[in-house]
Amino acid sequence: MQDKIIAFPKKRGATEQASQYYLPVSLTPLIGRELEVIDICALLRRPEVRLLTLTGTGGVGKTRLGLEVAREMVDEYTDGICFVSLAPVSDPEQVIPAITQALGLRETGDRPLREHLQDYLQNREMLLLLDNFEQIVAAAPHLADLLAYCPELHLLITSRAPPDKASTYPAGLSAREVEVLRLLTQGLSDAEIAEHLVVSPRTVNTHLTSIYRKLQVTSRSAATRFAIEHQLV
Repeated sequence: MQDKIIAFPKKRGATEQASQYYLPVSLTPLIGRELEVIDICALLRRPEVRLLTLTGTGGVGKTRLGLEVAREMVDEYTDGICFVSLAPVSDPEQVIPAITQALGLRETGDRPLREHLQDYLQNREMLLLLDNFEQIVAAAPHLADLLAYCPELHLLITSRAPPDKASTYPAGLSAREVEVLRLLTQGLSDAEIAEHLVVSPRTVNTHLTSIYRKLQVTSRSAATRFAIEHQLV
């Protein structure tokens, strides 16, 4: 069962409707984790924190904690908060459809669903609460694409394992950025990289801008040299 909660956005024109989102019903109050809720909310309010993962073994209350944070931050996001249950999803390629369904979006002809979702979220200030991500950690690059394309999107994830091992890569590169960098070193154009990763050229350009900034380089040849020197290819 779900609560239908109507949030009144912070910035809306007189003719625009309130933002709507859905959160599962909590049958009991959350007791003894008030400080954790405060700390998590404080982290999400930091402008540089756009993805936050709550990890832990099964049954420790990650979902319940995430939901309490979502309710505490009900007025923080202009376009609302959406809960996405990933428990029934076992295929990483089904994460985007799951998010799209939770947002109430429908497929539009032959247009890729991923592009439809990216365009919908691009100018929206939202928090997506992605629950039970552990069995589809391979979908982390899809989340990186969404964050790259949608500057006001924030993700709160619950998982038994971190969704991305970006810290293991040099210069703070994410897993998706390493994928893009590897394709770049093969001589692929932006359009070819986009086709290979099934993303838009604009998303590739956003990743390349981030890669160049992190590597402190300004050219493909310099980025390729970095990849070779750090054994990323």
